[in-house]
Amino acid sequence: VGEKFETPDNRLWLAVDDTADPAVPIETIEATFAGFISVELEPASDNSLALQISNQRFYVTPEYREGNLADRLMTRAVQYAREDGCPGLVLTVDIDNRRALRYYSKLGFDIARHRMCTSIDNLHLE
Repeated sequence: VGEKFETPDNRLWLAVDDTADPAVPIETIEATFAGFISVELEPASDNSLALQISNQRFYVTPEYREGNLADRLMTRAVQYAREDGCPGLVLTVDIDNRRALRYYSKLGFDIARHRMCTSIDNLHLE
């Protein structure tokens, strides 16, 4: 995982609480984990770049969901996208994740396509 974030097109922001000095190295910090967002620059269909966020890469702990932490993490991702000239954001979300779907809809995301999954053993072929 660490190698992936050493490339210029990947970013990870970690949100912590209860720390006296947020500038200390992460391995020495004593704080409460609150959430994270991880993004990746990817080529878009129109040959521009899009900022990709997947549901496995954006998480806020239940204790911090009532505040604005999700908005603050998303704002940081959008700032990064603007700095790199990305005109759009792309994300994936599980269709059953109603909380995430409500949040993304509130932000203005539209459903563009569905990704369907099944195990090989569950395929019904004739």
